[in-house]
Formats: sequence, C-alpha cells, structure tokens
Amino acid sequence: SADFHYVIGSVHPHTAEYVGRFWRGDPWAFQRDYFDQLAAAAETKLFDCIAHPDVVKNEVPEAWAPQRVMEDVCRALDRIAATGVALELNTSGAYKSVAEMNPFPEMLVEMRARGIPVVVGSDAHEPERVGDRFGEALDLLAECGYQYASYFMDRTRHDVLIREARLSLLDPVP
Repeated sequence: SADFHYVIGSVHPHTAEYVGRFWRGDPWAFQRDYFDQLAAAAETKLFDCIAHPDVVKNEVPEAWAPQRVMEDVCRALDRIAATGVALELNTSGAYKSVAEMNPFPEMLVEMRARGIPVVVGSDAHEPERVGDRFGEALDLLAECGYQYASYFMDRTRHDVLIREARLSLLDPVP
C-alpha cells in the first residue's frame, strides 16, 4: 500500500531459519531447493525484481559446481520468465567466497534466452559501494547477449540500452 518505485525480493539461504528448513547435509540438494524457492518467490508477484539470484553458491563454496544444478537453474528460470519478474545482476558477488557477480555468466545467458529482464544492483551496505562495478556489470550483460538493462519508477519497468547506460556512469570504462 506504500508508494515505492521498486520492490526487490530475495531468498537468503544463509539465515538460520532457511538453513533449518532446507539444509539436509547435501549441498547440491540445498542448491536445488534454493533455485526452486527463487522461482516460488517470483511466482508470488510481490516483487518487481529478485535479488542476487545465485547467492546460494557462497554457502558451501567448495561444493559449487554450476553444471550439477544447471537443469534446476533452467527449470527455475522457465518459471521466473513466466512471471515477468526481473532478476538482478548483483555486483557485490565479486567480494564473496565465489568471487563473481550474481548470477554467474552461464545463468545470465540462460536468462537472456528466456527474455528475463535484468536490473543492475550493488547491494551496497556501505555508501562507498553504491554503484560499485556497474561498468563491469553492463559489460557482462552485453557479453551474455543483453542489449538492455532495466530500472523501475513507480513500480513500472523501463529498459535502457546498455550502451546508453554506460554513458550515464560518472566514470565509464572505455
């Protein structure tokens, strides 16, 4: 009922409640459950965008093998695509145990193939991290086949050409 420009949802697999409910000692089952929950969050249609859509990879980083869960990722992306909800490319993943943006490039390619819009976010818990690595994120989106990045105003999604978004950065990388 509040006036928001943008409502972002997420699945946080590191919380005690989530671990208590879904951890059964098998990291791959945990990852598969996470992607199922990610799709379920999108299906609620409570959110404009779902944040850091593969953050589960940092829970048991030594067990992260995207090819083992790619079928589950693709099933989740099919469900998400049907909702029209955007996913986030989160730059803070570059500072986590699995040091890459969230989601991983192969997932971005699959998202693009399904027409899932992407919002770039920095998950800035500190002021100096606002907009952190946005140039790199836009480059990654382009490498994965995206031509547009999205943003929201008054809960309405708007798309901007990646090349135009790059020009809007204060210190664009050539």
